Amino acid sequence: ALRAAYVADSLLYLTGTANGFGCLRSMHVATGQIVQTQEYRTDTTQGWAEMHRSNDGNHVMAGQLSKDLPGLVRINGWVQKVDPDGQPIWSRSYKIGDLNWFNAQAMLPDGSSVASLSYFPMANGSSNYSALLRISAQGDLLWANDMGDAILTRIITTADGGWIAVGRKPTDSSGFG
Repeated sequence: ALRAAYVADSLLYLTGTANGFGCLRSMHVATGQIVQTQEYRTDTTQGWAEMHRSNDGNHVMAGQLSKDLPGLVRINGWVQKVDPDGQPIWSRSYKIGDLNWFNAQAMLPDGSSVASLSYFPMANGSSNYSALLRISAQGDLLWANDMGDAILTRIITTADGGWIAVGRKPTDSSGFG
């Protein structure tokens, strides 16, 4: 499962999951030829939901790491910065609850990013929450704000260098408005 991220230097950059591993692909826009393929193998199942080009020419990807322990599933949000060849510069996991994954991410002019982390406080819980995280260009957590039961699915940068997070919020117990 691949998701188109952006076009740069006549290449379409894609990210997602291949055989249970987070992956990065690039293909030539005019010919469709695959130019680069990289999988990130760990002892977990992984997936990338977002990828952006950083202001230093590298790539920053956000997604999840899933570990299935006997009788226990844990999912951590995962952000990784890689060089143009796909080699990791840094890799970090972030979590608030038992199950965590990134829905959206936006790169900011200073090289940091803001991301929406969805989470379930307990693996067997039924309430889904979101938090906004600001992550430095080096992968350090700068701040996190819990957004409650809002599900933030997109972060958009604005012309003035700011950003807006959008999504949905339950209106009552019957569903989302």
